[in-house]
Amino acid sequence: MVRILFAVTLAVGLVFATATLAPAARDISPVSTQPTAELVMFEVAGCYVCEAMRQRNLPAIQASAAGRGLTIRVVDLNAPVAETFKLAGPITLLPTLVMIEDGRELARLEGYFGQAVIDRFVESRRLLPR
Repeated sequence: MVRILFAVTLAVGLVFATATLAPAARDISPVSTQPTAELVMFEVAGCYVCEAMRQRNLPAIQASAAGRGLTIRVVDLNAPVAETFKLAGPITLLPTLVMIEDGRELARLEGYFGQAVIDRFVESRRLLPR
């Protein structure tokens, strides 16, 4: 229980620490030398639902077994970096979580859902054909 509380506290601390970075793209994952899937959350400034997901859900994803080794980034939809992703279609609802590998979209989850739905989405990345 203490380890879980420590992990959650550490993850929340990482989110607050990255809040001072430029809003265009914030990577809240440790650097990995192995090629892995990447979870990108698209948002816009002033989106309170996006803020809630960033504060509540992203740290929980990173602390979960499915999220281990997964790079998680927050990208402002209006920033130039958002155009560098090869998405299957336009982002029409925020926040949007997109699973990306080799710069291409594998899957997406549009809107704000509870942690259980988000966890299933992240876990499903292991089932997708590569």
